[in-house]
Amino acid sequence: GAAVGGGALAVAGPVGVAAGMVAGSSVGRAVSESISSASTALSSTVAKGKETRGADTAEGYRLGDLSRGILAAGREARGESASSGEYKFGDFSRGLFSRLGGGRS
Repeated sequence: GAAVGGGALAVAGPVGVAAGMVAGSSVGRAVSESISSASTALSSTVAKGKETRGADTAEGYRLGDLSRGILAAGREARGESASSGEYKFGDFSRGLFSRLGGGRS
């Protein structure tokens, strides 16, 4: 972040280097926080999928855990129980948006 920003504005002299380093550092921090947030959302969604299939969250990943977690989040976003098992059109989209920070869950 800072090294790239500092190098990019080096043609403007010492002030450009300093400004570039501050900007690059801020961008690097924002990217790092975004990756951390996405990782947390993914982990919690997989854990919700494991719970929905009746497994302990410490159990290993099984194919479908992520999808089950997204569907469960969609059910919760429309006011149903995550484990109700009843699919309604839009549950997957609703769950996907809610788990990625665009919704209420």
